[in-house]
Amino acid sequence: MDFLTMQAWGYQGHASLHTTSAKPAPTPGAQPVKHTVELIRVFQDYGVTFTWEMSLLYGSGGLYQATLIYNKPGSSSPNAISSRAHTTEAEAKEETAIYALRELQMEGNERAAQFLASQ
Repeated sequence: MDFLTMQAWGYQGHASLHTTSAKPAPTPGAQPVKHTVELIRVFQDYGVTFTWEMSLLYGSGGLYQATLIYNKPGSSSPNAISSRAHTTEAEAKEETAIYALRELQMEGNERAAQFLASQ
């Protein structure tokens, strides 16, 4: 199965035992998708299913909002995190990824905690 399968509305994560952790960027702005990539790896490692839904905000002059919907193994209800308005889809996804990593860190997820500590 593929590491990631890109679909028109976002990403669908697939479990993979062959993921590697890349060195984090020195600042969040240096690589706008760094948190997104790490979140996908954390989700895959822990069997979390997820999807991103993107919206082009009406009347905003081209601003995007991302909604990350994910469901942890054994959970009966999904979590949803929405971003503020951003000029690119990547920035909107990145904001939701940061919030999700922080949430996982607060729940005791070591990989999320290590990644955020290195930022």
